[in-house]
Amino acid sequence: MLKSATYYRARETAREDAIDGVPLATFTRRAAGFCIDFLFISILRKPVEFLWDSYAPHEWERHSLINPTHVLDLIVLVLYFCIALYIGNGQTLGKRLMRIQVVSLTHARITLWQSLERALGYGASFLEAGFGFAQFFIQRNRQCAHDRLAETIVIDAGKSARRVEHVEPDPKPEPQPSNAAAQNNAVLPAEHPGQGAATVEKDPVTVRGPGRSL
Repeated sequence: MLKSATYYRARETAREDAIDGVPLATFTRRAAGFCIDFLFISILRKPVEFLWDSYAPHEWERHSLINPTHVLDLIVLVLYFCIALYIGNGQTLGKRLMRIQVVSLTHARITLWQSLERALGYGASFLEAGFGFAQFFIQRNRQCAHDRLAETIVIDAGKSARRVEHVEPDPKPEPQPSNAAAQNNAVLPAEHPGQGAATVEKDPVTVRGPGRSL
């Protein structure tokens, strides 16, 4: 353990290459899946509250500032998103109905710890008037705050979804020299030995006059 911890380990590039090009889920389907899950949680917490009110002692509640009902709601919320996401391998009830799936960026299967981080990360996304959810529109891979915290993405798991293979861009052609530059860089032919510069011979000019010639 200590020996392996003394060396830097690079990120799981093989895993990222394996999910490169997968289609990402839209914000509408993600929001619809969350609403379905929240509705299911609202129904699920009713029997929990009934058992609490019926069998749990309530004498200490009069001396406490904590509302146990709110605490129970929070516990049920976290446990549902954590356990359901882990058991469903990235799909809760709402996500399964919306045909979307949470995928880990570091493991082939989402881990229990990532599920817990993502469930707790919803609180971070609700902070600042829900700006954590708005990060979906500014992040490159459409990650909200809880996605970045847990190192996950949400993909389209529908049958019609198709993965896009990564295509390397064509290499840029090398710039060709202009005609003027080509003429300037052209090598002039060397002169033959024994020959000088070319000369132009002029024809003799003859001026005719009386008894004169030039």
